[in-house]
Amino acid sequence: MRDNCFMKFTSLQKKKVPRTLKRSFLIITVALMIIFGIGAAVISYVIFSDSLRSNAIHSAETNLQFMRNDIDSNLDSVMELALWSRTNTSVINYISSDPEGSSFNALTREAGDRLSEEYLGNSANPYISRIIITNSGNTKYLQRYLQTYYSVDLSVIERIKSLPYFDELISAPDYTFSIGVQEDPLTRSTPEKMLPVIRAIESAYSSDQIGFLYIQISFDMFTDPLTRFSAQEDTPVYLTIANESYLITDGRIARISQAPPTDPLDYADVVGSDTIVQDIREGVRPGLYVSTPLEADGCWL
Repeated sequence: MRDNCFMKFTSLQKKKVPRTLKRSFLIITVALMIIFGIGAAVISYVIFSDSLRSNAIHSAETNLQFMRNDIDSNLDSVMELALWSRTNTSVINYISSDPEGSSFNALTREAGDRLSEEYLGNSANPYISRIIITNSGNTKYLQRYLQTYYSVDLSVIERIKSLPYFDELISAPDYTFSIGVQEDPLTRSTPEKMLPVIRAIESAYSSDQIGFLYIQISFDMFTDPLTRFSAQEDTPVYLTIANESYLITDGRIARISQAPPTDPLDYADVVGSDTIVQDIREGVRPGLYVSTPLEADGCWL
């Protein structure tokens, strides 16, 4: 009888062992499937997120390029007008002429007509609020401006030469917006924001300065494309000129004291060589900055 019980117990043990192994194997299999499933899901999520972010960065860069091309095209047109004004034969002859000479009126008329043609025909004309060409003696000048603009009085040249940034701009080796956005100094109405261009005019036969050129570029030339884009896409856009930054959002333009601190990211395989991608470390708008430079030094979108 005791042998009988022992045989039954041994038989019961033999039956239990395979079930335990099967259960353990099943648990291990399920656990591995869960682990591999979670791993695959995490990897897929990381790949998808990285792809989504790369596409978003590329899309942002593309939009910035459209706005950049719009602004740069107008900038090129302004610089073409500036170059024409400094080298045109009619303008040079007018500046060099003697106001007491018999041909002075004819030279003035010819230079004025040619300037009007170039000014009105320039593609950036709506944003060129004023252009003034004068001789070094300040005894004569040509001026063209938009209908909404006009000079304060006949001392316009003296006012320009007394501007705190006049010497810096006229002596600069090239066109620069290093002084940032300024207010129109030659209007009786509420001053509008503008960027001045001041360049020396040299003699056709030597490097002697015989006059200078003054152009006012409306700040709208920079902000109009950004305002349109921000309104259409409901996306904030930042504009930096020299050391000043502006936030364009909801149809409003606001100067900001400084941009949030950022860390550079490497997306060289996604963006162009002159595009910078940065991660915003803190602030009210967490995310990424995608930045691209304008043609003018120190200007960024």
